[in-house]
Amino acid sequence: MSRPSRSTTIRTRRIAPLRAALLAALSLAVVLLAAVLIVTLLPPGAAAAPAQSVEYSAEEVAFVRLINDYRVSKGLQPLQVSDRLSQAGDRHCLDLGTCRFFSHTTIASHRFASGATAWDRMEASGYGYNTYRGENIAAGQATAAEVLAAWKASPGHNANMLSSDFSVLGVSLVHVSGSPYGWYWTTDFGGRADSTSRAFADVLVR
Repeated sequence: MSRPSRSTTIRTRRIAPLRAALLAALSLAVVLLAAVLIVTLLPPGAAAAPAQSVEYSAEEVAFVRLINDYRVSKGLQPLQVSDRLSQAGDRHCLDLGTCRFFSHTTIASHRFASGATAWDRMEASGYGYNTYRGENIAAGQATAAEVLAAWKASPGHNANMLSSDFSVLGVSLVHVSGSPYGWYWTTDFGGRADSTSRAFADVLVR
């Protein structure tokens, strides 16, 4: 019997500087699929942490191609790829598998503080702009086509993928042997290109 797959999404909207209150939180849970919408304050500037050179697997590249084709078919602009956002995703995927949890909130990690949110991880990876941000995560899907289909079928995930507020994304697929789901995906979205952002045609394939 194949393992069940799981996916969840989080959306962080941009808030004007100095507005420091958490405005709203909405969660929706169904069997093996969850979506959550959160509005929170983002830092006014971006951390300038240097990004390591990121290379992308064939499935990660395939996902970028698929999501951009999907966006263009809906009249939206394609997304650039941010290495900083991809690094945040890589680190979270590794934590999901090795520490055996499935959440947007870091439960255990060798890199992030316990309780770190998606935007905490983005900022720690060098993406700290006061802009729209979002995150989709999934587990159990080995291919780009599988995870895209799962996210398209979920209103929350689909809203992130088709948001006109986003201009860049980071994409990560990590396999952790012996973990509950094997394959882990994270896509982090941002509304502002950073210095590591580039067009899909310029990504490095490993």
